[in-house]
Amino acid sequence: MGFRRSSAYPWALTGIVGAFHLILTFIPFSILGMGGGVLTWGMISAALVGFLLGPFYGTIAVLMGSFIGTGIFNPGGILGPIIPVLAPAAGAFAAGALRTGRVRELFIVFLIATVGYLIGPIGIPAFTFIWLHLITLVIITILLIPKLMNSLKDAITFEKGRNLKLMPVAILLFSFIALMTDHMIGTTAGVFYFHYVLAWDVPTLVGIWLSITFVYPVERLLATAILTSVVIAAGEAIVQTGLELPVSPWDSREQLELTLDEVENG
Repeated sequence: MGFRRSSAYPWALTGIVGAFHLILTFIPFSILGMGGGVLTWGMISAALVGFLLGPFYGTIAVLMGSFIGTGIFNPGGILGPIIPVLAPAAGAFAAGALRTGRVRELFIVFLIATVGYLIGPIGIPAFTFIWLHLITLVIITILLIPKLMNSLKDAITFEKGRNLKLMPVAILLFSFIALMTDHMIGTTAGVFYFHYVLAWDVPTLVGIWLSITFVYPVERLLATAILTSVVIAAGEAIVQTGLELPVSPWDSREQLELTLDEVENG
């Protein structure tokens, strides 16, 4: 006879993890946020949440945490109430999409954001700013190869028997892509927000963007190293404890099944 975990279980986890992300949005990570904004550890926790809960529950958890955090204490400064919510949610979605093999959806999101930047007011004069984003887009395109993507995806499943040799490489690569997706969305949204809402002129925007063309990569690579270490540690803890994490409403059916041991042990 089978037992089923409550259908509220995924949503309870979503709320708990969202609260965790909320707390980290209050802790500064870098002052490279454009226009006087401050990047917080929420940038890293957002991608971590995506890895843990997938593209659906993870994105919702980050949206909730970021929205509440921005309302209480606006960590984005002049970035306003939208970008500090939208960018980390994109990072969570990217991490979750990569973990679950939904790379096509991620490719579309990243491509739209890139095109949006290019057709925006500073897309041509500040083209060199997105050099690392273009490299990221090429990597995502390569991951559209099913055999390659499946190998990397299988290496980061939080289950015993995963490929321990490939796992660190997969997590490192996926962490980098997730953080760059966060940055691409935030960058594109920031351009339009500053120019069309705050009425900043193009020369000013170009000057700001170009001034950190080779600075933001340092921030992203450092964040990638930190996120990779955290995901590896969290993954090992999950494997050892046997914690089951729902990644989407459509993939959660088996995870909602309880074993007899779980029922007996409460």
